Amino acid sequence: MAPVFNSLPTNTNISEDVITKTFLHLLNITDVDVNDTISCLLTVHTDTFSLEKLPPTLDYYGVFLKAGVILNSDVTPSYALVIECGDHRRNVTDMLTVDIINPNMAPSISNLPMSFEIPETLTTMSLLYTISVSDPTNDTVICNDTSSSAIFYLQPGIEPFANTNISSKGTVGQIIYTVLGTDPENDHLLFSLVSTNGNEPFQINPLTGAVSLSRPIQTETVPGYELQINITDGMNVVGPKTLSVRITDVNCIPTIVNLPSTINVLEGITVGTTIFQPLIQDLDSSDVHILSVSYIPEDGDIYFHVNDTSRQVSTVAEIDYETISPKTFLLMISVQDSLTESNENLTINIVNVNEPLHFSKKYYAIDAYENTAGFVLQDPIYQYSDDDGDTVQFSMNCGSNTGKLDIDSVTGLVSYSSDHDIDIVGTPEHLQCDVNITDNEFTDNAFLNITIHDDNDNSPTFYHSEYTFLVQRSASDGAFVGQVEASDKDIGPYGTFFYHVKQDNLNASIFVVSDNGTIKLNNTLNDYPEGSVISFKIFCVDTGGKQDRTLVKILIPITTKVPSVVVVQSKIFYYTFFKHASNMAWFVPSIVAIFFSVFVVIHTIYSFRNICICEKSKRLQEEMKYNIADF
Repeated sequence: MAPVFNSLPTNTNISEDVITKTFLHLLNITDVDVNDTISCLLTVHTDTFSLEKLPPTLDYYGVFLKAGVILNSDVTPSYALVIECGDHRRNVTDMLTVDIINPNMAPSISNLPMSFEIPETLTTMSLLYTISVSDPTNDTVICNDTSSSAIFYLQPGIEPFANTNISSKGTVGQIIYTVLGTDPENDHLLFSLVSTNGNEPFQINPLTGAVSLSRPIQTETVPGYELQINITDGMNVVGPKTLSVRITDVNCIPTIVNLPSTINVLEGITVGTTIFQPLIQDLDSSDVHILSVSYIPEDGDIYFHVNDTSRQVSTVAEIDYETISPKTFLLMISVQDSLTESNENLTINIVNVNEPLHFSKKYYAIDAYENTAGFVLQDPIYQYSDDDGDTVQFSMNCGSNTGKLDIDSVTGLVSYSSDHDIDIVGTPEHLQCDVNITDNEFTDNAFLNITIHDDNDNSPTFYHSEYTFLVQRSASDGAFVGQVEASDKDIGPYGTFFYHVKQDNLNASIFVVSDNGTIKLNNTLNDYPEGSVISFKIFCVDTGGKQDRTLVKILIPITTKVPSVVVVQSKIFYYTFFKHASNMAWFVPSIVAIFFSVFVVIHTIYSFRNICICEKSKRLQEEMKYNIADF
């Protein structure tokens, strides 16, 4: 919800004599969401007034007159301060009108200057003329006549002007003055009125000299006229002579004194918000005024209205910058009293406000297959609105799986950030992500559920490209031949495969292969001579149709010869000496005989050595005996 002004719109006033910083108004604004932070600013007249937070809590705003500002009620009788507040989502505006008061406005005299005649024979105190004085502030007015020390000389032969008064409410044809003329010969006299500006509301009867009102003067703004009158007898013309006519209670034209030339209205402003309150000035304080407005274009009355009682110009409909056209309205404001009217123009500009963007659909789900890095997944077709047409950026958060997917910040399309292979343990098949959109001020989010399916991205593969098996020609039908082996990296259904023998020649029909790769004879080998090599191919095919093949060779040995080798799975395995039973039959006894012979030889050598040592010892003892006897 937008913030709400509780203290606006309103009026306040200040004397034009104040030149120090002065507090004018405490701004009261609230928000339904108490956690929102409200900020406010003054949009106009910031050189004269300021909007400041009030210490010590800084929770409220106050409107101040700045120090050193000179106010002049004659130049600017009032200020319309537009205050804008917002809570980072929606802004509202309202107005504070500050009237400037002249502390001692001068009184005004409404019926002077005026001329008046007195007879020279007047000797007693008499009322000559009543001066009409008014004061805007209803002060007590004191009138004084100022005597002059100058000497005035009455010029002989100069007659004083004739004068008369007429009310502005006078009727057409009303005689206001009769000009008198005489002629020594009693000739017939004719009177005429000489126009000075061509717009005098008076006429003269040429026969009687009666001056009368020729048109209504209720709307007259001129306080009086100087009528020039001539008289003639047909031969001579006398004049012109001046008749001064003063119009009493002239109607003053009402005017709007605080109308700015332009007002900016923010889109989304609350319906019923006052955007302007005219201040009408009319010296005729008793006049009743009527305020009316016409619009260009005419559909301006769809959005704005003038209240007949409060005279406030306010909004009456939602204003959306993106849909309203045009963006500018001209308001021709007319203020009328009972007689006259004045017209002023006001331009209203609709100002664009960044509106919150949002997902109109919150939940999305897409399916995809495992693939390589950079592969773009199915378009979720996001449904969101951004009335301002701002550039929107996408981002994504997938929790613990963040980083496995990338999202295009412009289009919102999702792609794999790295190879995504379900066959690898730990690779997720389901991802739940928050998708965020932002226009750098507002943000909204939606939920995207992604299901990734296993794809047949691996073919079954034989461990060896060629297998060789040895089979006796005498092997019977169904005999075991050998076994081939393959594997598939896929898990799930695509990891299942089967073997089959390619039936492209007669050799293939002799052998069959089972599901585990075991090869058996499907017939006898009687038709093949010893020493023959039989070749055929075995295929392994998974459930997705991907396959691999290997070559199988069957060797039929010659029975008169010891088979030299058996080749299995492309590797040669030699038959060793010990794998032949006939060799073991003679090899074991031979080893025993050899072991016994070696033992006899060693024992003989050892016994002979001991005999030799004993004989040598006896010989040495005899020699020593003979040598001692000689001494």
